[in-house]
Amino acid sequence: MVARRPHLSGIVCLQCEFRRFHSTTQRRLPRFVAPTVFVHVQRPAATWNRRPEVPANHLPRNAPAYFHSGRELYQSQLHSNADIPLTNGDLADEPLDEPLDEKITDADAEQIWNSLLGEEGEPTEAEVFSYIDELRPADETILSESAFSKSARELAEGFTVAQLLAYIRKYRKPTTQPTVYPWEVRRRPWVPDVSGDEAVVDSKIKAIGPGSSLLLKGYIQASMTNKERVVVQLMRECWGVSKREVMEAAGRLDVTVQELEFALLTAGAQTWLRDISTAYSTITTTTATASRSSSRSHSRSQTRHHRHIELLPGRQKLRIFAPASTADAILAEIHGMLCQATTKRFPLADVARQDAVITPAVLRAVGALTGSWVRLLRNEQAAKDDSGKRSSEVVVSWVAAADRNTDLEDTGDLVYRLLLRAFGPTSLPAAHATSVLDYTPLKRSKARFLAETDESSRETWPWEQRRGKWARLIEPAPLDASTARQRAAQATTTPSEEALPMAFTRPTTSAIDNQPSPMWYQASRTSTVATFGRVLHAQSMHHAGLLFGVEGATSDMAPPLPDLARILSPTVPPLLGLSSLADRGPAPATVEDKAAVPPSLATTSTTITLRFLPDPKTALASRAPLLEVFLDAVPGQRPVFSQLHVVTATNTSDVLFPTQPVDVRITQKQFFALPGADILPTADAESNNTGLGPLVRFLDKSQLQLDGGQPGAAVLATPLRLEGLPLPADVLLSAEVDNTGGAQQHGQVAVDYVFAGLEVRRRVATAFEGWTAALTSVEAGRGDGRWTELNLAAIPASSVSGFPSAGDASYDASKASFRQAVGHMVHGDRVQWLMRHRQVV
Repeated sequence: MVARRPHLSGIVCLQCEFRRFHSTTQRRLPRFVAPTVFVHVQRPAATWNRRPEVPANHLPRNAPAYFHSGRELYQSQLHSNADIPLTNGDLADEPLDEPLDEKITDADAEQIWNSLLGEEGEPTEAEVFSYIDELRPADETILSESAFSKSARELAEGFTVAQLLAYIRKYRKPTTQPTVYPWEVRRRPWVPDVSGDEAVVDSKIKAIGPGSSLLLKGYIQASMTNKERVVVQLMRECWGVSKREVMEAAGRLDVTVQELEFALLTAGAQTWLRDISTAYSTITTTTATASRSSSRSHSRSQTRHHRHIELLPGRQKLRIFAPASTADAILAEIHGMLCQATTKRFPLADVARQDAVITPAVLRAVGALTGSWVRLLRNEQAAKDDSGKRSSEVVVSWVAAADRNTDLEDTGDLVYRLLLRAFGPTSLPAAHATSVLDYTPLKRSKARFLAETDESSRETWPWEQRRGKWARLIEPAPLDASTARQRAAQATTTPSEEALPMAFTRPTTSAIDNQPSPMWYQASRTSTVATFGRVLHAQSMHHAGLLFGVEGATSDMAPPLPDLARILSPTVPPLLGLSSLADRGPAPATVEDKAAVPPSLATTSTTITLRFLPDPKTALASRAPLLEVFLDAVPGQRPVFSQLHVVTATNTSDVLFPTQPVDVRITQKQFFALPGADILPTADAESNNTGLGPLVRFLDKSQLQLDGGQPGAAVLATPLRLEGLPLPADVLLSAEVDNTGGAQQHGQVAVDYVFAGLEVRRRVATAFEGWTAALTSVEAGRGDGRWTELNLAAIPASSVSGFPSAGDASYDASKASFRQAVGHMVHGDRVQWLMRHRQVV
């Protein structure tokens, strides 16, 4: 059949007409002749002097007739006048050309006709698919809105729904995108964040397999027909073609990450991940799916298009909210950092004592502090000979900086020293490290524990104590007259003599004794410092709110008070409460004292204190003393070595004042002091009489720089180990060093030490009742936090001659004077402490 109804009559069936064209019998022409009739014969000469009798509303006389094949059948290679218009006339006298196909039989004509009309069958599936592929964009997969719509329209007009669905079934790509980086487990396609009419995903589209809605989101609209939706599904799922306008909008990309890399992403407050977030104006978010808790860290820069990064620990999924190109760029930045991942291992026995309990929660806390992934792995080979934690090793993984200094401690070293200081052997033997609880309860005491709920104060505690439960012992204020006297007596309470077991000693100098100065390791000294704050007692994790001793009752399960672990939470009074702190103290007794700095004049100083613990693996670990190195720091300059203290004994006394806002912790240390002037400035000097070259080399390798005196802006980094430090045998805790295994040369023993941490102390000092009171800002670095404390040091502020000796009659009076000064600072009106509202009973 023809494609449309012919405009002229006289045309019969196409197959019959085709046979008539190839017939050898001369046919009589109809009255109205169509141009296509004369295909194989010569057209009659046109008569131009008469009007054609064809109606005006018919096609032009030279219009060709089109058939299903889409080709013109009237064209002939032997006739150039095929387009000459024809009219009806007398053609009897005109000779006709011989037909070109005189020798074609009816069978041949039938075969030609069948080939033209395709009666052998419909186009094959492969042919249809090839026709569809011809419409596929060749060079790009991201098209503009107009180009995308044009391709969709061509597909809809040229093919049926069945053909399009068959193509989708065969060439549909999986929803999961191929991974790009080795740390990826699975990547889902980027999905635009759309709303309204564009967010509709019609259920009539029967997706072949799950996940089609991810690719169709933002492309399917409610106004689309079923065929248009199928076309969009083909272009998205088979061709992967996208709209540029959609790809530039906000969206989401989900990537499942391997365990190690995901742990590095979630371990602590990653500075490098925050830097990437800030560079792309994003927000870094960590959301816990296993529990209801969530933590968020926001960058200060203004966000664009609600871009942010989410980490989902329950599914190990990294989710990026950003345009498609930005999400790919963020992934590339993350990959560049994860390529620098480093792992270090060390035995658990090197950092933990036998009775130490290290739980996974503790390891997570260390990882959060250091920005690493810390876990325990059991060594099966070692487990045959030893059991328990001894056969385990600590594995630390972190992202190392590309330009880090290899001489300084890395993250693995930091984890090592944090675990060693918290769970390692005690810094000194029990005989040299004592602890005292100084507390005298009232006769009718109603003391109770009040739980510490101030989360901000936890940042000032040691890292291993922040997860515990702590409470302060408080005493309700008596209201009746019978107990008023007790309260008055309590207000005059001072630390007992047991709180100061060590003697106040003075440095031995030739000016006093009129004798030659002894060697530095032969003159022992004592320091005494009282720090004010809240003494907190460890509580059972099963109690909450008001703990032991609620309403005056003592729990039978409560352990004795001295047996509870204790920490100090430093507290300072309001600034107005310090206005009357400074005084002029006693009048100067001598001309020399008068010429000294007035005690009422506040002095400021900045000191860096480095602390070292004996290496547990060294042979002298049980008898080696502690080390403290003091550096005088000036902002913008390199710190200057001031003193080396070899600490041989310590005592900590916690003095409780339950009726007052604060308690007191008095710390005494016995040490040998080596002045900084006795150590040469370089370790290569030939005349280094002290032999402390390893310490000088340690300081030379360290980066100790304070920038502008601003807290947090300092660059403080050191090596982990101080190896082979020669110490005089006299400073060891035991005089018997023959069987220690250490190398002795000229009365010296080489000891290995591990760096345990540092503190930057910015101090403002003044006089208080003849002693030195100081308000100190302490920055202790990672693991110890930052805080401000008020302390009173047993350093006379009005004398330049030092402490009285132990044999003087004024010795006990000096100790008593210090205890009274501590009590006056707690109870007196010179310092106005602020009572916490939860402590008011």
